[in-house]
Amino acid sequence: RLGEGEGGEGRGWSGDLVVFHLGFEMVRFGVWVGLFVFLGLVCSLGRGEIRFKACTYQDAACSQGEECETETSADCADVDKSGLFAGDVGIKVTCNSSLDGIHSVAYYLSDDCSGNALSTSQVNNMCVGRPNTLGFSNSFYLKIECYESAICFSRDSSVLLDSGVYTTLGEVRVGDRVQSVDDNGRSVFSEVFLTQHSSSTRPTAMLSISIENSHEPLVVTHDHYVRVPTVSNPYVKASSLRVGDSIYVVVKGSMERRPIAGISHAMGVPRNVHTMNDRIVVNGVVASCITSNQVFGLDTMNIRHLLVPLKVMHKMGLTSAVSIIDRAVHNIYRSFS
Repeated sequence: RLGEGEGGEGRGWSGDLVVFHLGFEMVRFGVWVGLFVFLGLVCSLGRGEIRFKACTYQDAACSQGEECETETSADCADVDKSGLFAGDVGIKVTCNSSLDGIHSVAYYLSDDCSGNALSTSQVNNMCVGRPNTLGFSNSFYLKIECYESAICFSRDSSVLLDSGVYTTLGEVRVGDRVQSVDDNGRSVFSEVFLTQHSSSTRPTAMLSISIENSHEPLVVTHDHYVRVPTVSNPYVKASSLRVGDSIYVVVKGSMERRPIAGISHAMGVPRNVHTMNDRIVVNGVVASCITSNQVFGLDTMNIRHLLVPLKVMHKMGLTSAVSIIDRAVHNIYRSFS
């Protein structure tokens, strides 16, 4: 009987082990699925949204009285803020999915596009007229450009490699070590584990930020984070900066405060790189590799630790997989934009 009991107990333990093993495999499978979902979310953080730039003019050559406004596709743009056309003018642009060719434009006699559209038309980046027969007090002329607001730097920006050679962001490759700063603001070099917008050729709207006693301005998109001398919020969006504000640059191996001398609008071909410490020095300016975007209501700066799985994959030699996942999620993102 004792033998039977031992045998029966043995068979019970064996069944329990099978159940435990199956449960463990299911948990492991769930962890991997969750990991790739998070990777997908993280990879899309550096991607932008589809936006349009609408410029109005007073002449048929689109050379006089230029007023430009940028908005997200299908949102309302107030294209007459200074009242040149003796009445409110609002438009909504629905961008072509390919971003090229013809875009749909709806015209409103209100700066918030309320009420019914007065008229619609198909417009590209050529100069087209909107005569006063549409109901506007004066004629005006319009150019539309749709683009993806990639969140990054200009690819022509300069970075320093650990070899002591300066190169452009467009030439940086995964595995390169580029200038960055550590937690104490000292100059270090950090390895690149992901590059984004490597194949982009279309310019996107950016800001050109000139710094006193610096040779080259920082050309960056509006929602990219840069380092400023504040304790409570050391990284702020480029769009929040004003002339006279201080920004950090790297001089002789450490950070130094410099005032902003000027800010202007610019167009640049985008490029972004992610380093292992999430920081980079571009044109001498200290910036984050992270951009401002919303994921489930959380700003990406606050959930940047989700990049850790990508860094681990890179260190495991799975760099190609990181790039493939990034491109796949980008394509899915664009299909829903």
